[in-house]
Amino acid sequence: MKNKVALITFQYHQNINFEPLINSLNDFISEIFILSFDNNDIKSTSREVTFLDCTDFDLEISYKKIYNSSDADFFLILSPFDRIHDGTVTEFKTFIDKRHPDKCLAFKKQIDFIDGSINYSSLSKKTIPVLFSKEYFKAFFISEQKIKPVLYTSKQLINYHPYNNFDQFNSLLTIEAQINAMRSYRLRKKSYLIRILNEPFKVFLYELFFMKCIFNGFNGLILANLLAFKKFKEELFLWMKYRHID
Repeated sequence: MKNKVALITFQYHQNINFEPLINSLNDFISEIFILSFDNNDIKSTSREVTFLDCTDFDLEISYKKIYNSSDADFFLILSPFDRIHDGTVTEFKTFIDKRHPDKCLAFKKQIDFIDGSINYSSLSKKTIPVLFSKEYFKAFFISEQKIKPVLYTSKQLINYHPYNNFDQFNSLLTIEAQINAMRSYRLRKKSYLIRILNEPFKVFLYELFFMKCIFNGFNGLILANLLAFKKFKEELFLWMKYRHID
C-alpha cells in the first residue's frame, strides 16, 4: 500500500500564496494542514486543506490534533516560503521507501533576503528536519519525554524566500519569537529583566561577528538587527507569559 504523506505548513499573514508549495508536492501529499497564527482567512487553494487555529502559538497542541486526526504514515513540515523542486521530492520518496522509523530527513536551507542570498548568519544553510515517520513525529513533538532528533541530512539545499516586504518578514520573526517563548514556558524556563536587556545585544554581536553576518554588507547588518530584535521579543513574551499579560 502506498504510504500517505501529510503536509503541515503555516499561515503567518493573510497574503501568503500557498499554491507554489502545494503544486510542487501535488502528487506526493495526501493531506494538507495549515496552522494559522492570525484570524484572517487564507487565500483559496487548489487542494482541500484542514485549517487549524494556532493563535496561542502552542505548536505541541496543534501537532497533537493533527496526529490524532490524520491517517498519514509520514508528516512533512515545510514553510510556505520553501521552494521545492523535483529533485527534493525524489529525495522525500527515497527516504520513505527506505523507511527510517528512527530518523527524520533534514535539509539545509539557503535563505534569500532582500536582493540576494545570505551566505553568513545563523540562518544560512541551517539544517532543518522536515520529514518524519508517524512514530517519530509523535516521539519528537508530542510525547512527554521528547527525544533528540537523529537526522538523515540530504545533500540538496532548499531555498527559503521569506522576504516579500520588510513588515511581513518582521511579522514572521515576531511569530517565531512567540512560538519560542511558548516552548520555553512549557520547559519552565524563566526570563528576567537582565536577560531582556542583555540577550538581544549578545545575539547581535554573535550574528555580526561570530557568524560573520557583517560580510553580507548592509543586508547583513539589517538581518543581525532583526534577529537581535527577535530575541528581545522572545524574552519579553516569556516574561509576559509568567505574568499572564497578553
